[in-house]
Amino acid sequence: MCDLDGMRGFDLGRTYRNINSAKVFIQSIADVEFQKIANQIKDTKFLSVIGDGSTDSAVKEQEMWFIRGCRAGIVTVDFIGVHSANKATGENIVHGLQETVVSNLKMDWSQISNKLVGLSCDGASVMTGCKSGVRAILEKDCPSIVTIHCMAHRLELSLKDVTKKVKTYERVNILLAGLYYFYHNSALNRAVLQKTYEATKSQDEKLLIPTRVGGTRWIGHQVTAILHVITSYKFIITHMEQLLETRERVSSDAKAKSKGFLKLLKSKVIVGFLLFLLDVLAPLRHLSLNLQDRTALISCQHDSLESALGAVRKSKTCIESALQKRFSDFAPSSTMPVVNATRIADLKAWPQEWEDLRDFGDKELQILLEHFDPVLTEAGVNVPEAEIEWTMIKKEIHKSDLLGSDWVLIQRKYENKFTNILSVIDLIFTLSPSSAEAERGFSQLKCLKTNLRSRLNQNTLNHALSIKLHSKNILDYDPKPAIHSWNSSSMRQRRPQFERKKNTETENCDGVTAVNHVEEDNSMHIVEEEENHEADEEENIDASEEEESEVRDADKENDSEDDLSDDISENEVFENLREIEMEYEYIN
Repeated sequence: MCDLDGMRGFDLGRTYRNINSAKVFIQSIADVEFQKIANQIKDTKFLSVIGDGSTDSAVKEQEMWFIRGCRAGIVTVDFIGVHSANKATGENIVHGLQETVVSNLKMDWSQISNKLVGLSCDGASVMTGCKSGVRAILEKDCPSIVTIHCMAHRLELSLKDVTKKVKTYERVNILLAGLYYFYHNSALNRAVLQKTYEATKSQDEKLLIPTRVGGTRWIGHQVTAILHVITSYKFIITHMEQLLETRERVSSDAKAKSKGFLKLLKSKVIVGFLLFLLDVLAPLRHLSLNLQDRTALISCQHDSLESALGAVRKSKTCIESALQKRFSDFAPSSTMPVVNATRIADLKAWPQEWEDLRDFGDKELQILLEHFDPVLTEAGVNVPEAEIEWTMIKKEIHKSDLLGSDWVLIQRKYENKFTNILSVIDLIFTLSPSSAEAERGFSQLKCLKTNLRSRLNQNTLNHALSIKLHSKNILDYDPKPAIHSWNSSSMRQRRPQFERKKNTETENCDGVTAVNHVEEDNSMHIVEEEENHEADEEENIDASEEEESEVRDADKENDSEDDLSDDISENEVFENLREIEMEYEYIN
């Protein structure tokens, strides 16, 4: 980009156009973004951390961390850093999280831990372990913290629990994966399938190339793979039959695969099971997409989960029982009543009649206030007043007919009247129902730290990820804060147009060294001095040439003497050898 600006006539200088300076620029931009996040954290009463782990291109364990907060009903999720752990243990992960907060956000860990109310992660024992996991270590400093196993991951595990013993499901997965690789790895097969479609298509039919069913754990990928095969079923069958009946040269491997695919595709059991999966997975896919939203609210997931269970119940399968087992903390008789109590923040679940609404959520609110009492008190919330305000705000919402609105509008309208209970609502919204944001962060990490950049420094990786995830588009980006940070971060003044001066040294006849500074100056005084120096330099050059010629002649004489001495020493050696040989012959 600098070279392009130079071609257009902009003189940007050469001082900072190198790799090291580019790292400093990236750091300055990232520092501005991290400072914005730090300011938001300081103004937020409650916080929740979202974490997950994976390996990068250098086969290093990386732990990704995001922080979630809510102010006036508006949820924010921000990247706070990624750290590498030599061994993924609970202590190392928590220690890395604390170091990330200090190094990137320039904050003490106590400023985070005093506001921490939730931890969202996958179900790995190193994260959710009750003895030495991240959950157990954080609970020592934050007794009120609630650990939530990612609901999107639990949804996948529920489906896996049901299908792992069904052989037909395994055969369907083999078919979907085989069709994907059959057309993905061969441009010829894709081209022939396209020609088959163009030759046999009708007006409303379309061709969808088979997609990958594995690789990710989201249900949506599996539904897409099934939908593509069903939509292009006629064209795939026709193509497979052409491969078996063609008289042209076709590899034996392609014929064998086509024969196996045709056998599965023409099976009534397989086709029926594909259609059955499409009907069953459709509501679960909708739930999975809701959970992957970065601002998804845990209070709204109760109704979404019940809707998915109702849709699955019609299929009369064991998926319903598997879902109920995995999401037992959302049941009224749960051993984790705090999660179940969050349903009071879902306005859609509120009764329409005042007689039913009057006592709605009183028990659940009491559970929340007792569990989060230390954090609420630290945030300046009056807990007894919150109970009183709960009944009052229900009456106001019912009278104003705001049950169909959202909490952002309610917060703006009653922020000065019901401060305590609205703070409790913000606390509920701070709890994250899934850790999908960390998964998206790892997708960006793998785009940055590729195989060709596997030695990327950890600090540079943090800075690049911060810019990637938080900076605005280059057309809307304001560089002034980053430029100010860059200017103020140096011990001395920045000099974009600085150029190093050239020095020439000459030695005169008296042996005194004279230094001529080559500068761009148009004054007459400097011109006269330069003319005098040129005359002196000509005399010095003549004298130096005479001295060099004398030294050169002396070196030649010395070299000839050295060569002669070497020749004499060699002759002496040969004469001694002849004398020894003559003596040896005389003795014999």
